Amino acid sequence: MDFHLASGNRNRWRSGLLCATTVCILLQTGNCSPQQQGIGSLDVNAFFNPPNSQSPYYPPQNFYINGAHEVLKSRVDVSENIHFPAQETNQPQHQPDPLPSRNQPLSATAQRGQLQAFRQQTDRPNGAGGSGALKFAWSMLKAVLLPQSGNSVICPILPQTLLASLNDVASPQARRELQSALFASPDELKPLIQTQLKAVNRSSENLLDYAMTYITGKDLTINREVREKAMQDGVEFQNVDFRNAQAAAATANQWVSTKTRGVIREILSPVSLDGSTRLVMASVIYFKGKWKYQFTQTKNEPFFARPNQSPVQVPMMYQFNKFRTGEIALPGNDGIRWLELPYEGTNGLSMVVMLPQAPYQLERSINQMGEAHLNEIMEDINVPRAVTKVHLRLPRFEVYSSVTLVPTLKNLGLREIFLNNQALRGLSNEPLVVDDVTQRTFISVDEEGTTATSAASLSFVALSAAPPPVTINFTVDQPFVVMIVDKINRYPMFVAKVELPA
Repeated sequence: MDFHLASGNRNRWRSGLLCATTVCILLQTGNCSPQQQGIGSLDVNAFFNPPNSQSPYYPPQNFYINGAHEVLKSRVDVSENIHFPAQETNQPQHQPDPLPSRNQPLSATAQRGQLQAFRQQTDRPNGAGGSGALKFAWSMLKAVLLPQSGNSVICPILPQTLLASLNDVASPQARRELQSALFASPDELKPLIQTQLKAVNRSSENLLDYAMTYITGKDLTINREVREKAMQDGVEFQNVDFRNAQAAAATANQWVSTKTRGVIREILSPVSLDGSTRLVMASVIYFKGKWKYQFTQTKNEPFFARPNQSPVQVPMMYQFNKFRTGEIALPGNDGIRWLELPYEGTNGLSMVVMLPQAPYQLERSINQMGEAHLNEIMEDINVPRAVTKVHLRLPRFEVYSSVTLVPTLKNLGLREIFLNNQALRGLSNEPLVVDDVTQRTFISVDEEGTTATSAASLSFVALSAAPPPVTINFTVDQPFVVMIVDKINRYPMFVAKVELPA
């Protein structure tokens, strides 16, 4: 499957944070080579230099192998005449290695004193869907993002819900595997996006959209009950002749471009389609949000990406405000500091930045964290008010990723739908099998806020056979993780790892 993500003609730095993701499940007649799937046969230059883009996209190496890559460069000149307020603590000058701390940690005792009362008020277990979404997102972070070299980002809820939609047509064994690998049933997952749509769209400052389509081949008949239920859920149906690869791909690409407002311009390549293709299921998420508290200054500052290397100058945004923030203590003197950035006009979504206490130990620290730690953060960001004054420095960044999810899904125990042509026998008049699940995701963070869009597709072919506030510094000048989190259902909607802001 070939996916294309690009910007339209607009000022990107007035759009905040942008996330885009695509997921593809490919089913074919018999075994097919990677070339038949469109893997390794892309025009990379055309892919990463789309029309209307005001600066080039940089092609990744091993596009389908490594999965997640940094592909964008900063597009705005930064004034050299802007000066930040002095740090409140006396800090040594930056040196490449070891990384000097520009952060003033909040003691564990102080955190407990500030948050204990609020946790008692807000502590409640996640619903089954929220808990399952949190588990799946945390699994994807550790299995997909952390092993990647460079920047990477995914939207776990999109492939999770798209795969869960196969539950009703799956064989008993495949159904057990789907629920086990996805940690939730479709009925548990379905309300998550719907409740968030209502919460975010109450505000004129933010926009969250979700859409799904079935693009069927001319000879494929979808099970009547499946079709009726999908239509009740707002799924759009389109019919194409996959033997005319150019026209079929154009239909899919026009749909995704419209739904993502031109951010994702291509979800299918003609080279990925042939006479055995039967069905493409696609879904998109688009989010645009404005920060509740605006960044006030931006200037180039050093970012320490790797030990024993000189720092890289990046556009560093600054603001001073009250934020929810805390620390997670981990074994071996490791730990994670986190901070929440809320959006204007909604309590539904916010962004959480996670920074390791030990320099350059992001992967080790995240791997030591468990679901209980993530649940603790979800509780703390729901406290009634922010209790810490923070000098926040956060780099402006954009991240694009392309990744196949099949190895991870198989490691989670999902195998029947990839191997058994009877596993999805209730879907259509032909036996179908999943051949590939791929995702592309884009995220952009700037001074104004967040714009995020995500698209996912599944392609099918026939297969024969309270205390007083303290003031701290939170300077993000080394590799970090960010999450766009659903505060209502308490799970990460988007997750990104940034090794070097671009």
